Amino acid sequence: MAELGETENPRALIQGDPNAIDKNVNILNARGKQAVNAAVALRAIDTGAWTGPAANAFRDEFSYEPTKWYEAGDALTYAGEVLSLYAGTLRWAQAQAREAIELWKQAQRQTASAQAAHDQAVADATRQNQANAAAGDPTCITVEPFSDPGESTRQAARDTLNRARQQLKQVAEETAQALRDITPAEEETTLSKLGHGALDIAGLVPGIGELADGANAAWYAGQGRYAEAVISGAAAIPFAGWAATGGKAVDRATDIAKAAGHTPAKFGHATHTNYRKTFFERHPELEGKVIVHHAVEQQARRNYPDAGITAAEMHSYENLRGIPKDQNPTLHLSEIRKEWNRFYRNNPNASTEDLLDFATHIDNKYGGRFNPPVR
Repeated sequence: MAELGETENPRALIQGDPNAIDKNVNILNARGKQAVNAAVALRAIDTGAWTGPAANAFRDEFSYEPTKWYEAGDALTYAGEVLSLYAGTLRWAQAQAREAIELWKQAQRQTASAQAAHDQAVADATRQNQANAAAGDPTCITVEPFSDPGESTRQAARDTLNRARQQLKQVAEETAQALRDITPAEEETTLSKLGHGALDIAGLVPGIGELADGANAAWYAGQGRYAEAVISGAAAIPFAGWAATGGKAVDRATDIAKAAGHTPAKFGHATHTNYRKTFFERHPELEGKVIVHHAVEQQARRNYPDAGITAAEMHSYENLRGIPKDQNPTLHLSEIRKEWNRFYRNNPNASTEDLLDFATHIDNKYGGRFNPPVR
């Protein structure tokens, strides 16, 4: 790794490409979403008419598989969050390196100017002393030893760079550990074996072979050893090929919901803006038992004014969900809140279609816990 005075490129002083990490964060988020959507589709598989030893073996292996896929989706999304934090720290550290370079250049100018002035003073003193000696004058002019005023600025530059490197190193270690915590330690974990096994069996069931094949490919890709790669010089996580290899995987939650026989999120048209009244007119038995939540959040209208969502659409019954009061703190105010916050960060220009698709993703993942359930 280069040091100050050897380069004017901040990335040579602090290596890494935050933009490359951002791309991988987006891929991780997309694959996390696909894993959750695959869980929904797998949970919807009905093999009631299939009998015999093969059917029994399938059910034994498959019964808990959707939950595993939910866990895999959460892990991939968490990995994206962790890497996003690292990318932000890397950007900050490289900005600090740029500042250190400017300080170093300032120090060099200070040194050069002071050295020139000192050299001139020595030359002047020498000439004067020679003239004094020739005139028989014993006066001898002395010049103070050179004191480099640029050294303190150079040290400030070193300190700035060292602090940035140290903080980045600490965050890199924490990031790598967080990723190792969710990376399979064994060559192939039980989860992996069950995942591949169930999907291989699922590929034999008419009507879901293509979905199973795409999900299986995504699962294998998800076993990349990305933990160590986060602190590499290029900071490139080996997920770049996913976009090319995941062609058969269904990307949008809306398509997954339809394939599983569920209704995707949609807007209707409300006749008034009292959405609680709208909801409880349909479900009077739930009044006092649930918190009414918007599938596409009200905040989305403020965040995406160009999407053109009307109040009548936002508060329509079709866009309302009931969340049991005892689950509201963890489900609505925590889990769903975090999901939407990630969406807002990653989608600065979302369309109405994007918002409804993400609401469908939320329904796919949490809809079984709503009241009435939507999955």
